[in-house]
Parts: sequence; structure tokens; C-alpha cells
Amino acid sequence: VRKSLLGKIGKQSRAWKGNSAGYVAKHSWIVKFHGNATKCENTSCKYKNPKRYEWANLSGKYQRELSDYVQLCPSCHRKMDIRKITFQQLCDL
Repeated sequence: VRKSLLGKIGKQSRAWKGNSAGYVAKHSWIVKFHGNATKCENTSCKYKNPKRYEWANLSGKYQRELSDYVQLCPSCHRKMDIRKITFQQLCDL
């Protein structure tokens, strides 16, 4: 890698794809800039101490905005994705 490319992140990077970035890239972005998920934000979650948490996308558009993601335990994340329900519907279960 040339010296001129080192340390270039975000829009300064030649590899920047913006909103065309893929699923993995956008999930990596949220972890890099906002850290690992640390709790389940579903108020009706039955699991009190899951081993891990995940970032779940709310809109399905995978925007680079924190407001487009919510922290969930894997069980709640799967329920939301498989049933194709909104976060509010998940909380009302």
C-alpha cells in the first residue's frame, strides 16, 4: 500500500462506496464508530442475560445513521427479521 493511502478513512479513502457499500461494510461501520451492542432495547424481551447482543437495522435501507439501528439480543433480532415486523411491533409482542 502506498504511503499516501495509509490512514485515509471514510470519504477520503479510494475504496469508499458510500451508500453503495454492502451489508457487512455497513454493519462494520456501526461497530467501528458506535462500539459493540451492549443491551437489548426490546422492552418486552424475555432473555435477561444473553451471551451477546447485535445491531439490528430498522429501515432495511442500511443507512449510515445511528438512528437506523437498534441493539437487540439475537432472539429478538431473529424475531424481527424472520417475521418482517417493525421494532415497535416487536416490543408489543
